Amino acid sequence: MKFDLEILNFLLISFFGLLILLNCNDLVTLFLGIEVYTLPIYILSASKTFSFTSSEAALKYFIVSTCVTAILALNISYIYYICGTTNYSKLYCILLQIDNNTVLYILYTNLVIVFLFKLAIVPLHM
Repeated sequence: MKFDLEILNFLLISFFGLLILLNCNDLVTLFLGIEVYTLPIYILSASKTFSFTSSEAALKYFIVSTCVTAILALNISYIYYICGTTNYSKLYCILLQIDNNTVLYILYTNLVIVFLFKLAIVPLHM
């Protein structure tokens, strides 16, 4: 199988985004790692230039991922507004101190769901 240098570079950039995800301890670096991971995948999904299905898949993935990115950014900003921090350990302490804050639990659940969609762990078929 022949790999072009560009495809290898995009795979390395995507792998670097996964390394950022492994080392993050903040919601902002989580967002940055997800974006660095997914941006080369848009290009790789459209790498067959003369294929209609490849271009269609790349466009659909880009549109869905853009909507999910907007929801993720909004969710992180709401968590920052409520808690005043985006650090994981401080968020955990705040979550233990607050009694029955359903809005915060909904935001955390939404954050996990968006994270799973963004990493393509949960498929979103069209």
